[in-house]
Amino acid sequence: MDPAPLSFNLTLPPLPFIISLPSTTNSSAASIPVAAIHTQPLSLTHPNITIDIAGSVLPIQSSSASMLSAFIANYLRGESSPIVIFNPYFPSYLIKTGFPGPNPKPKILRNVTIHNMKLQAKGTSFFASGAIYARVVLPRGLNIHLDVNRVLPDVLVFDGEVPSLSLDSRDEKDDPASPLPDPLPERAFARIRPDEWLDSLSEIDEAPDEEGSGSVYTVTADLVDAPLQVLPGRETAFSNFVSKVCTFSCCF
Repeated sequence: MDPAPLSFNLTLPPLPFIISLPSTTNSSAASIPVAAIHTQPLSLTHPNITIDIAGSVLPIQSSSASMLSAFIANYLRGESSPIVIFNPYFPSYLIKTGFPGPNPKPKILRNVTIHNMKLQAKGTSFFASGAIYARVVLPRGLNIHLDVNRVLPDVLVFDGEVPSLSLDSRDEKDDPASPLPDPLPERAFARIRPDEWLDSLSEIDEAPDEEGSGSVYTVTADLVDAPLQVLPGRETAFSNFVSKVCTFSCCF
């Protein structure tokens, strides 16, 4: 909103600004400049003022990779990140604000499947093996190099169709025994989660079929003898599923 009276007119020339990322772990650390922008010539208009801004990303030093990674991770989770804006002519005057995340949160993982799935019984325990496949589709504007070198799949196994679920993502700092959804979804009877992170490979999709997206990658990993845990109270559902599989195998 333009706070000036109608009789007050003002035209401003282009103004430069620097956008920096502050450290979220060390308040005394210097902010890392990530973008240089400038405004177009600006005239006061009523009732609102529109500001046109253009700019470019600055070269990022390797020492700043962790801060930039945290910024991108927040954005992909739909969360805001703190930024600092200042004018080079007035470096002591800082504007501290937040860079908003997208709403709704972008759907990054697509077509997540386990190929050649096999279950093997060892005593009274069951173990799963197969090849994990996923497509990682970044939002429009994020055309960046992505190297996914390990994954930690956390899989719910269903008897029948899988309902639409919205589950929180996890990271390596979480408790290895991250909690199950509460309440448990219908027809879910088991969980597959390896004890350790799996080595993975990521390759860029040279011909992505996603319109309006950024970089697209294919991620693969081998799942070998990951324990299959029967969910609490779903022992009967698991037994029925195994019976159906065994009956089908014998008939076939």
